[in-house]
Amino acid sequence: MEPSALLARLKAAGIKHDAIAEALGKSRTVAVKIMGAVRPLKAYELAPLERLLAEHDTNASSDTNAYVAVEVFPTFGGMGGGGNGDGDREIAMLPRSLIEGTLRGRPSDFLMVEMRGTSMEPRFTQGDQVLIDKRDTDCRRMGGGPFFLRIGDAHLLKNVEITREGLRVFSTNTEYSDEVFTADEVQVIGRPVWFGRLV
Repeated sequence: MEPSALLARLKAAGIKHDAIAEALGKSRTVAVKIMGAVRPLKAYELAPLERLLAEHDTNASSDTNAYVAVEVFPTFGGMGGGGNGDGDREIAMLPRSLIEGTLRGRPSDFLMVEMRGTSMEPRFTQGDQVLIDKRDTDCRRMGGGPFFLRIGDAHLLKNVEITREGLRVFSTNTEYSDEVFTADEVQVIGRPVWFGRLV
């Protein structure tokens, strides 16, 4: 590689003077002079800097390991009417630190759902991308709260509360009415644990 092209690529990659000095076995001052075109690169210095650039490119490409693939619900989750779940399979790439670190799970434990409707406002709004934890389906354990449900053919994000009559399914937006179902009528898919929103 031509010296000028190599220096341009080192600059574009944001490689620090200290790393360049270490690769060359020189002082930081020499690296600063080389990168500032005050001192020319010598022929024997090209190879170590090309290796440094190659290592940086490899590390940059490994950043893809920082993300994991999570299944996306094929249609949408309703906050009002519900999606039917028909559609093509898709995936979302989410930070590994969120899935494995913060939420302590595997990608297969989660489902990403786009929400539509106004019944869960202001907590959830139209277009929110909500991450559902499929491991958490016990409405009693959390004392109720929002869950992603299947009722008949509809998939909904609603608040759930256990009552003597059955499962009370209700909205955060008080303009919507409550409904009560038996446990057999409701499939609890999971609980929302994170969401993304455009602003």
